Amino acid sequence: MKTGKLEPTRLSERLNAELDAIRQASAASMASQLENFRQDLENIATDARDIIENDTRRIMEWNARVLSNRLSESLRWITIAPWAMAATAAVFLATSVVLSWIWSREIGARLERKSAPIGQSIELEGISYLLLPPGQIEPTHCTINGEKLPCLRRKER
Repeated sequence: MKTGKLEPTRLSERLNAELDAIRQASAASMASQLENFRQDLENIATDARDIIENDTRRIMEWNARVLSNRLSESLRWITIAPWAMAATAAVFLATSVVLSWIWSREIGARLERKSAPIGQSIELEGISYLLLPPGQIEPTHCTINGEKLPCLRRKER
């Protein structure tokens, strides 16, 4: 029969019971810490994936915009370039013609100033005659290509 007195437990049993309680508390705490650590790692990995996706998407969109702008600019220049080249050639040609005309007018004016007319020309019965002023022209002979030819020389005043 048992009396109301507790049996003394052995020290080793008590220590084992306390160690078991500590182990169970540590295991529960460790499981909770591991679960929190796992959740934190999952959150970090999800955030990193989202950041990488967003950055990659923004870079791809930026590249697409830049390439699209360059393509449209290139197409615009391809459309404009032939007209610009034709306009440049037309301006060059017109400038050349105008400068040639000015140059020829200047040379003609210089020649007119330098050469005075020798005399008047008249046409009789289909033949042209040159009327020379007397005393200003003298007939002489000129040598051209080793051949003596009759020519007229203007007397200096």
